[in-house]
Amino acid sequence: MLRKRAIRLFIIIFGFYSYCHVSYAQSIVSVPDTAIPRGKIYSIPISGKIEQSGVDNIRIRLQFNARVINIKSATGSDNYIMKCLTPKLINPDLTNIDTATIDITCDSISSSTAGIFCMIDVEGLAGPDSLTLLTPIAIYVNEIPDLLATAKSGLIKVPGPLVHQRFPEWLGQNYPNPFSWFCFFPISIEKSTKVDFKIFTNDGSEVISSNSFWETIELYKETGTGEVKINWHADLLERGNYKLHLIPDAELASGSYFLVMKTDNGIYNKRFLYLK
Repeated sequence: MLRKRAIRLFIIIFGFYSYCHVSYAQSIVSVPDTAIPRGKIYSIPISGKIEQSGVDNIRIRLQFNARVINIKSATGSDNYIMKCLTPKLINPDLTNIDTATIDITCDSISSSTAGIFCMIDVEGLAGPDSLTLLTPIAIYVNEIPDLLATAKSGLIKVPGPLVHQRFPEWLGQNYPNPFSWFCFFPISIEKSTKVDFKIFTNDGSEVISSNSFWETIELYKETGTGEVKINWHADLLERGNYKLHLIPDAELASGSYFLVMKTDNGIYNKRFLYLK
């Protein structure tokens, strides 16, 4: 008697498990790695599959760094999962630029729910950052979140030199800011000049001068073939664009500071935040 009950219980449990396993197979959304030149627009496929039947609407939420790329539009097709000619871009959220989100939605879905969902037109932006992950963070089927869906992020690279004001003489804002290890300041020089750098606290106290800057600052000139390290302690800076690498030493405490650049033509400063 007990053996029959045990067998019956096993059959019930196995049947329930098999039902769940079949009914809740994982959906997949995938984005390929892509390189996009700055200022250009590339079409990127969003692909995968939906493990459900009776699908009337699909909505995919993407997360990205809006300093690096801009998602401009989406395109569907009778050959894609999303048959809408222009799937809608809705709910853009730029509250945090580094982790911006946008939804792609369509209510005309192919009977074959595997392959390419749609193509998205992505513009490479001219900013200091050059890499971002384009990550599917949510998928909604018939406006119900698919909690078992899996996602593959695409690494989007926007190569190219920094784009910043070339002339007249200029000291740009550092990036990243705040920072905990090192950062970069873009610099533009109009006429050949000697240059000196100092760092001050908010109350005007000098904490680092050029005499102690030998290992803290490195200066590179931007050329058509790359960056060339400059001995800014001894050399004149020629007309052109430069990049200052700031690597604070261990004695600098966390806090807000000013970098001051003095040339023969003027004095420039930028506030930055250093966090150990």
